[in-house]
Amino acid sequence: MRAVRDVVDTVTVWSAAVVAGLTLTIPLKSAWMADRPLQVDLMIFDVPRATAAGSFAAVIAVAVTVTLGHPAGRIGALIATVVLLVDRLLLHGAGTESLTTLNYLDSIFGGVLLGAIGAVGWRRYRTAAAYLFGGLLGAELGDLAESPIDRSGMSPTELVMLQAPSVLAVAAVGALLVAAIVTHRHDVDSVNSPLGLIPSGPLLAAVIVIPGVLLTSEWLVRSGDRSPVVVAATGLVVLAAVAAALVLPGREGIPLLLAVAFSAAGSALVLVPRPDWALPVPIGCLALGLYAGHRRPSPGWAAIALVALGLAGSVGAVIEPRSFVMPLLGCAAATFAVGYAFASAAPVYPTSIVVALAVLVVPSAGMAMRGRYFGRLAYSPYWYRSSGVAQHWTAGVVAAAVAAGCGLGVVLVDRRRAARSAGHRAAPALASAHPPRDLIAIFWQIVGGGRNAIGFRPRTEGFGHESAAVTAGFHDG
Repeated sequence: MRAVRDVVDTVTVWSAAVVAGLTLTIPLKSAWMADRPLQVDLMIFDVPRATAAGSFAAVIAVAVTVTLGHPAGRIGALIATVVLLVDRLLLHGAGTESLTTLNYLDSIFGGVLLGAIGAVGWRRYRTAAAYLFGGLLGAELGDLAESPIDRSGMSPTELVMLQAPSVLAVAAVGALLVAAIVTHRHDVDSVNSPLGLIPSGPLLAAVIVIPGVLLTSEWLVRSGDRSPVVVAATGLVVLAAVAAALVLPGREGIPLLLAVAFSAAGSALVLVPRPDWALPVPIGCLALGLYAGHRRPSPGWAAIALVALGLAGSVGAVIEPRSFVMPLLGCAAATFAVGYAFASAAPVYPTSIVVALAVLVVPSAGMAMRGRYFGRLAYSPYWYRSSGVAQHWTAGVVAAAVAAGCGLGVVLVDRRRAARSAGHRAAPALASAHPPRDLIAIFWQIVGGGRNAIGFRPRTEGFGHESAAVTAGFHDG
């Protein structure tokens, strides 16, 4: 019975995370672009803010779930799934004026599903791995979706992707959640948080970083042709990411910084056009990246790889590839990098991983620099990536700058938390330290692979300063 329950839990967490990721990254109804084009256009214009609303909903859902307990989380995830199912069923007969409203509901309850199932799945190693793989897979497949306008008609792969998650997939997740609730009906797990208090740190971090990413991206769309605006927006988004990371306990903010870095760098890459048979490539590379990050974790190397991705976006825009080889290589590199980054910085608390995943889907500076040529925060006028939209090298440079700033933020967070854990004896030494020289030394220590550099410490230490019992409880369930 326990083995059956473990299988049900793993499959449920993975499938729910995939559906949540797809819901947050693929706009509702945009697959039928020829149907009611004006209404679809207005809906796509509001997609970035709908996605941000869904990201907030994810953070609120995980914070509430860790307070009320896992049974409440499963019930909340089931309610969110039912709303998503009803939303899709209402879509076929909905009027043109309600399309944007339905898309907001879709994003918000997709976020609730992502947050609630994250709190449920993150307590055990197997289900935590399934959640991370599923959430990243859904978000990345949605981000890699190609506009059907580039071709005469949609291929079978595009029909599946642009309508994902389908009604059938959402219904299947609902059935799995019902089965999980039934199999855990005798569990004793009422309240997880001391005194029933909702954790405020993740909520404050989300309030800082989500508007920081979204508003600077919208600013770049409007005024990204002016150098002072580009510099100021880049600095502000990095500042927001670092401030939000410092709000979280211990080193729990490192995955948030890497998520902001990848969101910018991955958006600047040229990843279309791709053949239909290439769909297994991102799935396999994501799994390989997660495995590599688990076996050889290094947030420092992950940050460097993300800077390289941003610069690769500039090179790809200049080269203008005429075949699928470069987009396919870029797709493989991007999915491997995001898997490696998240697995390298896997936090202890579920609230931290949900904040990072929520930020990952918010439209970033890389997307903004691409969208400013047609005046919209999107990859193309139809939201999806399109080979028909002109690319420019500045998007990659801005993305690389954001990734580099977040990489320095990773160093600062790690250094500050390590110093704090050293006790009062370290305070005088830190007060007399020279910050620029110290940062350079840390950077070369990361590159050189020193054992005290971030990411090269033993796996059992974890990223927070929690006790060994807490860390062991996370890994062993």
